[in-house]
Amino acid sequence: MKKTIKQWKSNNTLLQLKPDFEWDTIKVQFLMKVSQMLCLKLIDFNDYDFSWNIPCHQVSQMHLQMDDDYKFLIMHALKMKEPAVNVRIEVKFAKHLEGEDE
Repeated sequence: MKKTIKQWKSNNTLLQLKPDFEWDTIKVQFLMKVSQMLCLKLIDFNDYDFSWNIPCHQVSQMHLQMDDDYKFLIMHALKMKEPAVNVRIEVKFAKHLEGEDE
């Protein structure tokens, strides 16, 4: 039996990355982690919304979709004594899936 969208649960994990990685490398690392956690065979970056915030310093989520977003994230994260960033990854729902939850 398939779970409705409200029954889905989030998965949390740790991913350590170096600040000098290129954006394409970061995208691959994110997708590998998502694939590992969800046991997916095929995965596309465009199927997910990525956002980030810095714990204890920034409560609102910022978009993480392109190289400039990533550079902005790194610039702010490296200002901290112990750099850490929360990245949130959410599935972009197709319109036919949104109706299943009602």
